[in-house]
Amino acid sequence: MLILCQKLKNTLKNQINSIDISIKVKSIYIMDLHKLGDEIGQCTNLVHLKLTMDKNILDEKSSIYIFQQIAKCVNLTSLSLFLNHFDINNSGSSALGKTISQRANLKIIQIDLKQNQLGNTGTSLLCQGIGSCSQFKTLSLYLQANHIQAEGIQGLIQGIQNCSRMQELNLLIGYVISYQQSKVQLNKLKRNNQITNEGLIAIGSYLSQLNELKILNLYLFNCRIKNTGLVDFCAYLKLCSKQIYIRFHLNESDIEYLEVGITCLINVIVQSKKLYQTSGYVKIKNLEEKTKLKLRRKLKKTKKLVINNFFF
Repeated sequence: MLILCQKLKNTLKNQINSIDISIKVKSIYIMDLHKLGDEIGQCTNLVHLKLTMDKNILDEKSSIYIFQQIAKCVNLTSLSLFLNHFDINNSGSSALGKTISQRANLKIIQIDLKQNQLGNTGTSLLCQGIGSCSQFKTLSLYLQANHIQAEGIQGLIQGIQNCSRMQELNLLIGYVISYQQSKVQLNKLKRNNQITNEGLIAIGSYLSQLNELKILNLYLFNCRIKNTGLVDFCAYLKLCSKQIYIRFHLNESDIEYLEVGITCLINVIVQSKKLYQTSGYVKIKNLEEKTKLKLRRKLKKTKKLVINNFFF
């Protein structure tokens, strides 16, 4: 930690405008965390700040203090925070949202808070702050495993409602899985988000209002989405006015087969003139083989899109 603080002092002394801080230790003194915050707060020349901290070393009070010190970096245009596997809750997310709201020059916001304790209220408070910084172009939120439901997603969208100049949105709500990961492993995940149809529809409604959006990444595994929600989302997707690259991860709900919704989504992708590239991973185990073949043929025949890694 002493070496790190010295590095920050050198940053201040030499007017360096970009720094990447990565702390990977099993434990750390609270005093050292506050010292880190103090040093960051003095680097008012910083334009790009990236802070990565290993799981379980950051307590609530220290996180709030560090967020308050980051707010002193008045020239920030890019902020990346990777603080997953902690216990950041309403107070921490509110403090982070307030910090972001005070940095009007931010163009890139990347926040990784997966496996924390945000819940619906914390998610809404965070995004209220983000929404106050309306000039950013790129927003990436990693919010997996935070007990977020439809109410939280609606609060998220309400918070960033006026951020109409966004060009890239990366919204990771459900866990991304690989072929090797089983459903049993996924069910062991704590704090799983269940945004249901209402949450997905809120996202779709917001997307249809973004006139400058170019890149969209949605990760919605195990979010309890049904056919009706996916169909309504597709209706909003048709309204997107800009040519965009879209990537999504989606799986079948435990409560309903998604043949109708997935068919609708594929049809929108194939027929749309506004989607110039798409990729995705769709895990639908109960989709009939005939339907799979039909959808695959549609994807292969289209000449409007470059389709990568689209799996059933």
